[in-house]
Amino acid sequence: MEESTGLLSEVEEFLNDYRKDLYSLNDEAWSVFQECYRSIGIDYEHSYGFFIDIGKKIESMENFYNIKAKSEELEKARANCLLEYYQLASCNPNHNQKSDKWNSFANKVQEIINLNELAVSMLLDKASTAYEKIITCPYGKQKNKNINASLFEKKVSEFFDWLFISALGRVDLTEIETYRLRRDWVYKVRDEFDTLEKCGFPFRDILIECKNFAQPRYPSLMQVFVYTLSCQDSEISKVPLSLLISRKNPDRESTIWRIRRAIFNKPMKKETRLILFLDDHDLGKMLENKQKGIDPALVLKEKIAELERSNIQHGGI
Repeated sequence: MEESTGLLSEVEEFLNDYRKDLYSLNDEAWSVFQECYRSIGIDYEHSYGFFIDIGKKIESMENFYNIKAKSEELEKARANCLLEYYQLASCNPNHNQKSDKWNSFANKVQEIINLNELAVSMLLDKASTAYEKIITCPYGKQKNKNINASLFEKKVSEFFDWLFISALGRVDLTEIETYRLRRDWVYKVRDEFDTLEKCGFPFRDILIECKNFAQPRYPSLMQVFVYTLSCQDSEISKVPLSLLISRKNPDRESTIWRIRRAIFNKPMKKETRLILFLDDHDLGKMLENKQKGIDPALVLKEKIAELERSNIQHGGI
């Protein structure tokens, strides 16, 4: 638990440092922006109206979810404001001087974009390091089995902490442990992460169970299923999306696949229990998506669609 707390502190420290720099640059940008408009005779209140759109775009970048689109929106807002400013400045003598002032503001916005790109690069490095530890962790019939299982579990959590830094928030497991049930990790979905849109299925929590072996079988699935039952009596308000993460997914024609379909097709108290199988390859695909500026949650969406196709193929059995 101490190692887990240490990682959360590292993530929070990273976010705090980034946001501190972002807010500082935002203040500097506003100061330069005022100078631009004062130079063409526009007062404080009027110039603030022009800055509102850009300011909102900058503030939205305090969270990294969907960050590529946010950065592109900021660049568009800067370009739109530039056209408006030049139209006003063209009516003013010393037009070239006014252009120089705008360039100072444009450069300040670019500093914000550069700060964001550097932070995203650092996040990817953190997630990549965790993934390398995951795929090189020994599994199967190996020495130090328990140690390796703990390492696998730890690195999977680090991977999700960094890859979904603004989309998911880790839950304190000491507050929801019941009897002898020990979940590996539970995450709360943050407001900005629209799971229905991004994953095709609404959920407010993600439950993760790690298995440092290939092709988990019936007992592993039932373990996760029982966890979903106990969630109803915990602070988790809805039945979570459950991820059973192993080194290699079970075969699609296996018993565990058939039972998982049955669990999915028989809601309890009108709540569907959705359990997905993920392995090393799937985590790698998530990382690859993030590196390309694609939402890593797309992998979850594809997994859900795969389960739905399997249902259709087998007549909902």
